[in-house]
Amino acid sequence: MEDGTKDTQSKVAYQTSAKRFSQALYPSDIKYNFANNLEDKDKYKVYVVYKISVNNNTTHNIPDLYKETSLHLISLTDTFDSYRYELNKDDIGDNIVKTEMEKWNIKENNIAEYKVAGSGKAFDTGLNSNQTESTYIQFKVTDRFLGDIGHLSQEEKDTIYENSPSVAGAIGYHKYTRYDKNWKDKNEYNHQTINYEGRSGSIGIMWKLADTRKISGVVFEDTKVNQLEGEAEKSRENERIGNGKLDINNDGTYKEKTISDVIVSLVDSGTNQIAKAYNGDLTQGEDGKWRAVSSDAIVKVKDDGNYEIPDIVPGRYYLKFTYGNGYTEYTDINGNKIKIATKISGQNEPINSYLYKSTILSGAAKNADSSNEKTWFLDSIKQGGYSVALDNDTEINKRINPDNINTELNYEYTKNLLSSTIMANSPTMNIQFEYIPDSEIEANLINDPTKENPLKTNCTGMSFGIIERPYVNIELEKTIKNIQLTLQNGTNIINGDPNDKNISPYLASINKSNTKLELDPSYVYGSNAIVTYALSAHNRSELNYATKEYYKFGEIKDEDKDEKIVTTTVNKIADYLNNQNADYEKRSDNVINSTIALKDEDKNKYFTSDAIEGNKNYKQTVLQTNKILLPEAVDPNDLSKSSTDEYEFTVNNLLSTSDGILGWESYSEIIGISNITLTPQSKSQSGNFIVGDRSTLEADTANATISIYSSTGENKNMIIYYVVGGSLLIIALGVVLIKKFVIK
Repeated sequence: MEDGTKDTQSKVAYQTSAKRFSQALYPSDIKYNFANNLEDKDKYKVYVVYKISVNNNTTHNIPDLYKETSLHLISLTDTFDSYRYELNKDDIGDNIVKTEMEKWNIKENNIAEYKVAGSGKAFDTGLNSNQTESTYIQFKVTDRFLGDIGHLSQEEKDTIYENSPSVAGAIGYHKYTRYDKNWKDKNEYNHQTINYEGRSGSIGIMWKLADTRKISGVVFEDTKVNQLEGEAEKSRENERIGNGKLDINNDGTYKEKTISDVIVSLVDSGTNQIAKAYNGDLTQGEDGKWRAVSSDAIVKVKDDGNYEIPDIVPGRYYLKFTYGNGYTEYTDINGNKIKIATKISGQNEPINSYLYKSTILSGAAKNADSSNEKTWFLDSIKQGGYSVALDNDTEINKRINPDNINTELNYEYTKNLLSSTIMANSPTMNIQFEYIPDSEIEANLINDPTKENPLKTNCTGMSFGIIERPYVNIELEKTIKNIQLTLQNGTNIINGDPNDKNISPYLASINKSNTKLELDPSYVYGSNAIVTYALSAHNRSELNYATKEYYKFGEIKDEDKDEKIVTTTVNKIADYLNNQNADYEKRSDNVINSTIALKDEDKNKYFTSDAIEGNKNYKQTVLQTNKILLPEAVDPNDLSKSSTDEYEFTVNNLLSTSDGILGWESYSEIIGISNITLTPQSKSQSGNFIVGDRSTLEADTANATISIYSSTGENKNMIIYYVVGGSLLIIALGVVLIKKFVIK
């Protein structure tokens, strides 16, 4: 093995019912031996063990005259085909064979001799009538023959297989007793016969090459379920949990979307290095030695979500799935340069890897450990479609680190994540020569010379699923709390909540975020408007828990729910004014250090270049907050836990024109949050808002508008009179005026 360990599969096949049977070998195993300049001890070997039995079937007994007593061997030899076999004493895990092989030695060239004398066997002490004694002899198939298998013509093979590769020969004699009552000294004497020789040819094995050994599967996007199997009474509609399985329709098509452009690597678990695939041709040099080449066992998932790693050899491995939108370049199994640009079927753009994670394990891989590394993946094959890999421990630990709350998730943070990749690993698979569990080997062996032993050459079903991370969705709300309008002479004509209809006849609220003032032009010039805004953020995120068990399996203990629930803190909110004459005044006490004015060199940290350019003519301030917000789904009846207090701030605006079109708009955007899982906003892009560009309005933005219109009459009371008295006419006129003078 490449990691220096050895393992032996005790039995691959046996046969006793015919002189000849077939056994297949994997091409990759043969190539492995010739590709790495290995010492003999490190090569894969094919062993053949024969049982040699001697039976005393001579029963010449004449009452009162002649009685055979025993059969004794003088020698026991085996003549073998040295092109195919060489005598071998490696320990293959069978103590009986190991003990017997200590008594075999090479007599000359291709003849092995068994040490009969002192063997403790009936070969030496004597076989009684009809008694059978046995021994075993072990051979290793030669490297030369293994290299030739794939290149021999059928005629050459037939010539080779005509002759038995191993012929046992025995020389021995019988002991017998003669009886005669007329003999002078005694009535019986012991004698022995002359030596006899017997020979028996062994079963012939017709070697052939099997299909390549491979690992394959499908990469898919797991979909959110409202409840997992076995949790019928537990709704999970506020969580983002999949079932960990590629679901299939009755017609065999996939219910879920497949994923392409994921890098799949086979990794040696002993060295953590990329394993080798032996997919090159086996070539013979001028020196007669066979040679092979190998490649890194790396492939890219195809457009249909399928992958296949061929030509692997037995060993202890794990699968590594690398996904995301990274720029790391790999060389695949065929020598092609490949990069990661993971896509969901039907989409042209790669995924943002920071918004995805491995789906939960719910199949055989969930309980995989060192005790079942030979079988868990075989169980997974039988189950079909279950994901077998989890994001690696580094990624998981990074996502549940309490210190993450000190990391601000802003535009720069998410921009740096766009080229990131995530690696997910399967448990270790101890791959044997056959994809058959040891417990099932005997059941799979065929003793029928007309049939071949079944070989499972494709470890299929090693699938992998990813799913979106639980949504982080912090929505922003902005309202107008108070408007105070002071005329140039110091008289307050408006001072109150615009939603209160009794505050002033000059004031009307369209909704909490939009208010209109209708003033005589003489009131406008030199007047001062002071507006108090209130901002509040609401955590409408999906439920998530910062534990390994939840990340891996979607499981959370009741006692951990309160302590491990993922919360989000809103750190910074940017506010813009479209009126350069306006100034920010006082802030409420719950807005901490709210007078931040970002330096030009710091703006790239929080805003896209388009946003910086598009908003350069607008007055800006940044509010800092620090309230920890629970998701609303934790307690829908108490939204105070999931919403910030109202962050109030005041804007002072000196009105200096009387052209009949006045007012201003105020825009806000969340530009910094923090949470323990380092998950940015899922449906909003931080720092991309551009004033006037409606395509950049997202859940993390909010705006409030104050429109000032010229009065339609000298006396406001008269206007009200006309509105009441001639409602249809005046209302229509009012609509025209609103359309004409509203500030867009």
